[in-house]
Amino acid sequence: MKYNNLIITRAKDQFLYSGKRKILDFSLSSGAMILGHSNKVYCKSLNEQLNKGSNYSNKNINEVNFVKSLQKKFKEFNNFIFSNSGSEANIRALRISRTANNKEIVAMVNGSWHGSIDNFMFDFKSGKKIIPNKIKSLSSGIEYSKKNILLIPYNDIKLTKKILDKYHKKISVIVIEPIQCGIPYKKSNDYLKFLEKYCRSKKIILWFDEVITGIRVKDYAVYKQFKIKPDIVTFAKCFGGGMPLGLTLFNSKLIKNNKKKIFFGGTFSGNPLSTKVGLDTFTFVKRNKKKIDKHINYLSNLLENEINSYCKNKKINFKIQKFESIARPIFSSLEINNRFYREKFDPNFENSLKLKKYLLKKNIFISSNCCFFISFCHTEKDIYYLINVLKKILSKNYF
Repeated sequence: MKYNNLIITRAKDQFLYSGKRKILDFSLSSGAMILGHSNKVYCKSLNEQLNKGSNYSNKNINEVNFVKSLQKKFKEFNNFIFSNSGSEANIRALRISRTANNKEIVAMVNGSWHGSIDNFMFDFKSGKKIIPNKIKSLSSGIEYSKKNILLIPYNDIKLTKKILDKYHKKISVIVIEPIQCGIPYKKSNDYLKFLEKYCRSKKIILWFDEVITGIRVKDYAVYKQFKIKPDIVTFAKCFGGGMPLGLTLFNSKLIKNNKKKIFFGGTFSGNPLSTKVGLDTFTFVKRNKKKIDKHINYLSNLLENEINSYCKNKKINFKIQKFESIARPIFSSLEINNRFYREKFDPNFENSLKLKKYLLKKNIFISSNCCFFISFCHTEKDIYYLINVLKKILSKNYF
């Protein structure tokens, strides 16, 4: 889908430039650039590595040092598999889970996004309610993989259990974005705890896709914050610091009794440029985590409180719903806990696209899925500019 005709010529900190046009960026590469475009850490890191080579087709010192640093923070795991994106990290996680228990069915929580991968581009069909087995494809050319997908509804414990009870003997893994970009919901802990308990009782692998939330949230990951122990975790985005990088984390005991070989190759996987920038970004974030969390959460709270108070006072069916620094416009005053129900208020994504186009006219850029990613480079001035633009559009009943 074509969103705009914008062509970016350069980017610095919280701004994109299209020729002489300066645009305030609340996408930051779909949430990946938590320190901002062309930030000091990124530029210094790249410059230090450039004359040392971009790829060796062999394990390199940056990769080794990055793993050592990761092991100190994510002690639950002893395998850290590098790839070039969140999508690739998820392909590896899928491969591991199917090897571990020789089952084909993947139970996927609806509304999650696991990359442009044939195996995961499905959701419940639109309608007044969720109907199990009524699944739509999000792209052509992927029908062959539908037979191995089982969809379960996010934050609906009763219906999820009913579906899982019917198919649990065939299920290899349950995969979920614990906090979804499509519907960032603060009260998902009960649902996540239910999945953890169910997987343990039925010997199903639990996999958290934290491509978006990794590093960005407090405690570096939702699973750590909520004290849940998934078997597999996938990271990307912020972990690359602006370079393409994916990570698949798991523990050796998951496949200790399986003698089958799992192939993780990739020409640029774990390349020295990406791992150097990723390591230096991770190191900087660790040293400044409290400061970063305080700043981005203060700004995101400011956005949420100002807009939601305004809409409540004016009786406008609109709100900002967020989890920490991941904020999403909702075209309803209700608290929405599932993307399926959110889409009732924004059919065919029409209102979101209207909002995106209007904001771009005011030189504000948001992600393709219409989320706001508040990052360390943003200022209070930036947030107030966004607030004032949103209030103006809402006062005109634009939607």
